[in-house]
Amino acid sequence: MITLKFLPPNTTSLLQPMDMGVIKNFKGHYSSRFNDRIVASLDANPDEKAIDISKKITLLNALSFARDAWKELKPSTIVNCYSKAGLSACATEEEADMDDFHDVAINSALRS
Repeated sequence: MITLKFLPPNTTSLLQPMDMGVIKNFKGHYSSRFNDRIVASLDANPDEKAIDISKKITLLNALSFARDAWKELKPSTIVNCYSKAGLSACATEEEADMDDFHDVAINSALRS
């Protein structure tokens, strides 16, 4: 069963679960992959500049970084953010079936 909850006016920025840690966590994992690519390229070719390497990163590379970054997000991070916003049906993280949650989150967010 799906239950819709409407947010009160002017409170979305306070209650957005994704703004409470998921996006920051995702960006950290993404940046790590981006920087790893640049460092690996610099190791392979020390004469090249980092700015030039970053300009060579394709959309496909960026999507790959995003996919891998999303896989690194822990389901507990997502559950905790929704709980913090008061939007979780589970009172505690342990009540959630974390394996199912992780699979659903990845499949719905990154349909390929």
